[in-house]
Amino acid sequence: MFNPIRPVWLLLILLLCTKAMAVTSTQNSSSDIKLAAWIGDEHSNQLQNFSVKQQVILTIEVATPRRFSKGTRIGLVEVANVIAKQRNQLAVNYTEKFNGQTWSIQRWEIALYPLASGQVTIPPIPVQTQVANKDGVGIDITLFTPSLSFKAHLPSGVLSEQHDWLTASELSLEQRWQLSNEDLKVGDSITRTITIKADDTLSILFPDLLVESSNGNYQTYRKPIKLSDTSNRGVYQSKKVEQSVYVLQQGGEVNLPSTELIFWNSKKNQLETLHLEGKKIAVSHTLQSLIKTYRLQLLIASVFFILLIIIVLHLKHYYQTHPKPLFIQLLLTIYKRQWSTARTLLYRYNRLLTGQKELLALKETRQAWLQDALKLQTGIEKPSLFLRICFKLHRQRYFPFKTIPLKKVVRGFAETTGSGL
Repeated sequence: MFNPIRPVWLLLILLLCTKAMAVTSTQNSSSDIKLAAWIGDEHSNQLQNFSVKQQVILTIEVATPRRFSKGTRIGLVEVANVIAKQRNQLAVNYTEKFNGQTWSIQRWEIALYPLASGQVTIPPIPVQTQVANKDGVGIDITLFTPSLSFKAHLPSGVLSEQHDWLTASELSLEQRWQLSNEDLKVGDSITRTITIKADDTLSILFPDLLVESSNGNYQTYRKPIKLSDTSNRGVYQSKKVEQSVYVLQQGGEVNLPSTELIFWNSKKNQLETLHLEGKKIAVSHTLQSLIKTYRLQLLIASVFFILLIIIVLHLKHYYQTHPKPLFIQLLLTIYKRQWSTARTLLYRYNRLLTGQKELLALKETRQAWLQDALKLQTGIEKPSLFLRICFKLHRQRYFPFKTIPLKKVVRGFAETTGSGL
């Protein structure tokens, strides 16, 4: 009698035997492949110390005396506060002889960038490759790197993990200005481009040098940042291009800000600062910006002018029905060169201020005053003479203190002290 269960059991047994043969084949081929991994210096036996944000190279080498029949894949490096980037997608291939046998070697490099101080431990990383066996059949092999560690520290006491700074072996900083017009006025723009180039770092670690800001002089708009990372013969280079557009909001002298970049030079082991100067420009006003800039002053001047007009109109209306002040009458007659009337008003003004009928009766006895009084009495008619006497009367009335000559002061001092000067 036919038993349907027996073919199923035979099939299962056959599959298990095939799987066991495959496992045995993979394990045997693993003796023909070697894996090595290290951080920084290959020959260092101690825990190596690096700066925060410094580029740390993790090297992985895969070697076999046979032939790599398929590309090698390196697993991801996932560690807290560490950026890992395989900047070169191709391995360095070379051969070496061991005990008379030629080995094919692939060297892979992964750049690590610690972001915080402390000990960093890299867990085992899977490395998948394929090696041809003696029959030329490719065998898939997965190996794991050993767990590796290093230390990261702040390179200078001036720095902190909250500061914007960079670690690099070489760094250059340059800027370019582009004006929308040669003669700038309100509403025009200035484009500022800053280019940062550095070796042995990563572009995403570059701090932002241009930030959006606004004040009464300008409004800033940032353009998209351009980042690039390249590798050329083992030299890792990074580049960042920042652009900001300053739209001018106010006329006059406008100062665009300076900027600087702090970085730790890993080659020289010293802290350096690169500085970019700002720009001082002259901006012409438009009518609208002029009113906007000086609106307070214009408002005050307008109010003052309106008040002045009101006062003048009020005084004009008042003196149409009332006599004008004597001083105003005197000035008007001098202006109209009505000398006889002006002389009469001047004597009246003298009596009003001093209570004296004659000009010579004043306490002021200096020669210049006496000469002016005599000229007036002898009939000389000059506006400067009348005005000079008028203002001297004012001084006599409101500033009656006589000026004491310097010689008299010195003589009195000598008589008091008995110095005989």
